[in-house]
Amino acid sequence: PSSAPVMDVDTLTPYERERLETIQRNEAVLKELGIQTKRSRSPGVKPAAPRSSQPKQPRAEPPAPSRRSARTAAIQAAKDAAETEALAIAPDDDDDEQPRNADRASARPQLPRQVSRAGLSGADDGELQAPDAGSSRALDADLAALAELGPGHEIPGPSTKASVMEFSNPGGGCPKFSKYAGAVEWANAIFLFINVGGRDYKNVFLDGGERVTWFAGGRQHEGTPVVRRLLSGGAKAPARLLFCRSYDDRGVPSPYVFCGRLEYVEHYPGTMPLEVLWRLADFSTLASEARFKQLMADAD
Repeated sequence: PSSAPVMDVDTLTPYERERLETIQRNEAVLKELGIQTKRSRSPGVKPAAPRSSQPKQPRAEPPAPSRRSARTAAIQAAKDAAETEALAIAPDDDDDEQPRNADRASARPQLPRQVSRAGLSGADDGELQAPDAGSSRALDADLAALAELGPGHEIPGPSTKASVMEFSNPGGGCPKFSKYAGAVEWANAIFLFINVGGRDYKNVFLDGGERVTWFAGGRQHEGTPVVRRLLSGGAKAPARLLFCRSYDDRGVPSPYVFCGRLEYVEHYPGTMPLEVLWRLADFSTLASEARFKQLMADAD
């Protein structure tokens, strides 16, 4: 390319000479700063984009999606309800904490464990929360009606704890109770509920059905008032009655079977969930009942 024409300074007017000097001074300053002007740039070369003085912020990563399933949330909600002994009842009362607790117990390493056969002292009156009006804890269970029904017979109605509670309420109707609890309190008794059979339930009958294992709910331990009352002895000890139901391979439950009175044998301190071994006091009667034989077969 041809060079730019040389300007004859002598032909410029005073104003044009002053303007030219000003431009030359400005270009000299810009050159020192490393900045090119249109006059000093080579043809066809585009100016570089100015760099921002602000540091580039790293792109925020999207939060990882939560993997907590509805099943896990439901299990935790059940445990919380059992611990606070929420007095609630629902028509679809077909949940029980036994399978989940039993699975965790069976998964524990088989280490030597402590055995206690001394039972526990009952909870002091000051430790027990006053029962709400209309709750089972404020009422006496109808033990005479259960004795008349007899060990080894099914509780009438749907296969729910509500059916058991309604049948045992002398005033009629279903009292308030925690449907998630495996041990439900009355003023004069404690009902234990056990699921057997199916793929998820690990409660077992021992000694030909004369003994049975039971697991406390949630994070209950020896210091929990209901556990202390359950394992207490003496004149103030409540009647402890067992109700069992089985599940078939499709997950359909049978009606609850009244399995009579329980006698404490031993428990295993420090196990989570707390494991207790019971003797069925009415085993001599149960052994000849078809429904009890079916329960033992389902538990195998």
